[in-house]
Amino acid sequence: MISQLTRISCGFAAFGMLALAGCAEPANSSQSDTGNADAGEATPVIADYGQRRDEVLALLEEVGAAGNTLSGQQVNEYEVFIPCDSFDFIEEMTGEIPAVLGLELMFAMEYQGYRELMLAHAQRQAARGGLVTFTWHARNPIKVCPRGEYYECSQYAMTDDELDRLLTPGTREHALWLKDLDATAEILKDYTDQGITLLFRPFHEMNGGWFWWGQKQRYTDLWAMTYDRIATHHGITNMIWVWGADKGAEGAEQYYPGDETVDFVGTDFYAAGTDDAQFMTGYGNVQPLHGNGFIAITEVGVMPSYEIFRQIQPLWFLQWGGSFMNPDWDYAGNCDRCSPKGHVEDVYSWPEVLNVEEMPKTDRMRAAMDPVAAQEAPKECPLSLL
Repeated sequence: MISQLTRISCGFAAFGMLALAGCAEPANSSQSDTGNADAGEATPVIADYGQRRDEVLALLEEVGAAGNTLSGQQVNEYEVFIPCDSFDFIEEMTGEIPAVLGLELMFAMEYQGYRELMLAHAQRQAARGGLVTFTWHARNPIKVCPRGEYYECSQYAMTDDELDRLLTPGTREHALWLKDLDATAEILKDYTDQGITLLFRPFHEMNGGWFWWGQKQRYTDLWAMTYDRIATHHGITNMIWVWGADKGAEGAEQYYPGDETVDFVGTDFYAAGTDDAQFMTGYGNVQPLHGNGFIAITEVGVMPSYEIFRQIQPLWFLQWGGSFMNPDWDYAGNCDRCSPKGHVEDVYSWPEVLNVEEMPKTDRMRAAMDPVAAQEAPKECPLSLL
C-alpha cells in the first residue's frame, strides 16, 4: 500500500491498494536525495501536476468566451473498485477522453481504500492535463450513519433548529460538523498540495428537499462556514468553488451565497427528453446569478439537443454514469431520464465540445503532463457486456 505522503501517478488501481503497474511521475516532479541516511528512508515524492487556481480560472474563462464546452463524465463511488468505469465506457463509446473527471467525495473519510483509489483516478486525469470535479454527498453529521458514510446518510433530515445549533460555536452539533469538515480538508489536501485544482461542488441541489442542507433558511450560512473552515482555517486555496442548483432551479436564487465565495454556478438536469423545458428554465434562473455570466451543467442524465445546448453554452457538462449514458444498460428497461441511444456519441462530435486533448492548458500543466498517461491505450471495456 502506498503511503499517503507518497504522490505518484498511476495508470491502474486495485481494491484496497494501489498497484504499481504503469506508474510514472509527472514530468516536473522532483525527489530529494537527502533522505534520512540513518533510517535509510528517502524523502517522499511530492508530485506537482501543474494546476493553479488562477490559471485554471483563466483557462475556463477562455473556454467560455469562445463559446466552447468541456466534456465531463462522472465516476460514481462504487465504480472506483471495478476495472471498467463510466469514464472508460465513454472512451469506448466515443473514442474521446473527457476533459473533466467527476468523482464522489463521500466515503473518503471512513474508507481508506476508497480514498486511495479515488486519488489514483484523479492523478491519472491530471497527468493527461484534464480537470477533476468533486461532488460531495456529505453525511448528516449529527445523526448516526451505520455504515460510516453512505448516500442515505446525506438524506437524513435536519430541522432548522438543528442547523442553527450546527452553526453555533460551542454546541455539540457544531463540534461534530467541525470534525467532519476538518477530516474532509485533509482529504482535499491530497489533491491541492500536489497541484490538482479541484472544481469543488458541495451542498448541491439545495432548492430540493431531499438532502439535509436542502431548502434551509440558513443555507448560505452553512456555505459560508464551510468555505471559511476549508479555505481560511485550513488554507486550502487551490480550489474552484461551484454552486449547483436542481433542474429548473425555481427559487434557487434565495440560496445563492454570492460571488465572493462562488466561482461558477450550474444546474443539475434530469430531463424527460432532449428538448425538455427544464433546460431553458434552469438556465434562465441560474445563469444571471453570477457576475461572470457563465453556467455549467453540473450533472445531467439526458443531454439537451444541439439547439438548446447552443443557447445554454455551458462551460462544462458532467454526464452521470451507468444507464444515463445508454438506456439499454438500465436494469429495469424503462429509464425515462437517460440519454437516447447514440445521443451521447453525438454530443462528443459537436464542434464546440472540447475533450482532454483539445482543451487549452497552461504552460505549467503542459510541463507536468505524463506522456505515458497521455498516450495510454484504452482498457478493454466491451460495451456489449453491459
